[in-house]
Amino acid sequence: MKYIIFVLILILLSSFVQASEDCGLTNLSSCLPEKAFYYIFSQITSPIQFLSDLTFSLLNANVAVEGLKPVWQIIVYALSLIYGLFLVIAGFQFIISGHSPELRLRAKEWLKNTIYMIVVVNASFFIYLLCIELSSAFSTALLSLIDRSFFGVQIDSFSNIATSFLFSFLYLLILLLTLIILGLRYLIVAAGVLIFPLAIVLVTIPLTRQWGKGILNFIFVFVFLPIPFSIILLIASYFINVPPFENLTMFVAMLGYLLANLFTIYLIKIGGFDVFSASKNIVMATVAVKSKLDSANAKNNQSTHRRFQ
Repeated sequence: MKYIIFVLILILLSSFVQASEDCGLTNLSSCLPEKAFYYIFSQITSPIQFLSDLTFSLLNANVAVEGLKPVWQIIVYALSLIYGLFLVIAGFQFIISGHSPELRLRAKEWLKNTIYMIVVVNASFFIYLLCIELSSAFSTALLSLIDRSFFGVQIDSFSNIATSFLFSFLYLLILLLTLIILGLRYLIVAAGVLIFPLAIVLVTIPLTRQWGKGILNFIFVFVFLPIPFSIILLIASYFINVPPFENLTMFVAMLGYLLANLFTIYLIKIGGFDVFSASKNIVMATVAVKSKLDSANAKNNQSTHRRFQ
């Protein structure tokens, strides 16, 4: 009975052992613990590998906005209703300009911006789609230069397994943060095709020009986000061939993702600050105009009251 149990144990343990020159019946005492640790590590890190593959897919993904084209057409049709208003304003400025070169120059500038707005708004879907295609092409080309094993979870040596276990949890958190950022990027880029024509109209209006520019900056930061992300990962992948880091592939990959996330957050902060600053300026300008109108109304009321007296 003891011999049967011993044989069964050998059969079970042999599942960890692959037939190769380095592992056999003559070195089971050193080979089995190593294979067992590799097997346990692969089971523990399988979620990390899944998240890493999903991150790679999102970096390569081409955001599909073709399904939103009917909604874009409705928005452009609604915006076309104000084209006539903009042209009327330009014509009115020409009428009241008289012999003033400054007013005529301002009217010509308004008319020119209106014509540019009409052209760009009607072509905004194709311009936006072209930007997405360019971003996807550049990021795919950069990612193709990275060895696919860089995105895998592996142990470089049996002696490095303790370090790999230590980094696994941190790597998992960083990958989750990366997935949140890339998922948010996908949604914002998809919705950006609907916001893009509105931002162009805001850029045309002097009062909301800064706000429109801030929205455009915010959208296109996310459109072209995979390019700097891929560049940072490409640079990080070259470090695994440097002797101090050649046995720390997971650490280098984790550091690359972390730096890419921090840089992305910095870009998002800049874009968001532009929108916030523009909104603040618009509110302040509106308050200033309101205060001037209130002051003018108060003066008119005082002068009217004095006349009646």
